[in-house]
Amino acid sequence: MSLDTSPFAVSRRRFLTQVGAAAILSGVTVPARAAGGALPTPPVTARIPLVRTQVGRTRTDPYAWIKYVLASGQRSIETLPAPVREHLLTENAYAKAVLERVAADEAAFFETMQARAPLGDAEPNLTRDGWAYDTTYPDGSHARYSRRRIGSSVVETLLDEAVRAAGHAYYRTTGQQVSPDGTCYAWAEDVGGNDRHRICVRDIASGAVRTLVDSEAYGYGGLIFSPSSDWLFWIWRDARNRPTRVYRTPVKGGPRILVYEEADPAIFMQVGRTAADGFVAITLSGPDTSEVRLIPAKGETHAPVVVWPRAKGRRY
Repeated sequence: MSLDTSPFAVSRRRFLTQVGAAAILSGVTVPARAAGGALPTPPVTARIPLVRTQVGRTRTDPYAWIKYVLASGQRSIETLPAPVREHLLTENAYAKAVLERVAADEAAFFETMQARAPLGDAEPNLTRDGWAYDTTYPDGSHARYSRRRIGSSVVETLLDEAVRAAGHAYYRTTGQQVSPDGTCYAWAEDVGGNDRHRICVRDIASGAVRTLVDSEAYGYGGLIFSPSSDWLFWIWRDARNRPTRVYRTPVKGGPRILVYEEADPAIFMQVGRTAADGFVAITLSGPDTSEVRLIPAKGETHAPVVVWPRAKGRRY
């Protein structure tokens, strides 16, 4: 049987892993080992037949009961139906019991990887408008993003992941970027492990951080400042984790405004700026087609204009 590598399947596996990890951390009772140190008996997943008829074929799916997609909001161990929740807790308690015998090896591997992680200062990896932007890993795990004026030793911290990660069992950021005018810094952060991000913006001068988008944002290629730095364009993902809509939100705060919505579930999208900051570009792509829609810097509130309409078998 081949592994399903579709984006939704990958996201689902990440979700199940995260939910399981949360269950373990919450102190689920671990199945006791049998006498003599034998491994515990693995739990059995219930088979509840469900007959499906699709594309002219009928099949029986005995594990359909495990699948659960919220109409809105985020899935968590608390929002799962009781049968699914209890089964996941049992599975992960079993996994913890099995892996207990290699806990020392796990700790040793972790320490070895930490020893190889970059520590302390690093060379600037980006210069722009007289600033040098740095990324360092003070604790070997979480990144610290900062900048300093070229020729100056005064460092401004833009994002310290270790500080933001405090109190969360999972924390990851993506889309880190400075605004074109250099006054703000934005990133998307996932605190649940399910790739449903919130978007934060730091006012660099004051250090104040505000959550511009509280949830449901698509993080990978999913946010960009407008050329004027007045707006943040970002991608919303639906209940099935599909990047479906592009919104723009005032950087200083305000209501979200729908810019574009994609109806084809086979299409993925990203949003970015063109190299000379002349346009915001919405890039749409599928297995055998692509399309780009542009919003000009001189009309950031205008509707996006299609460069070349999509056609099956044509990519550009």
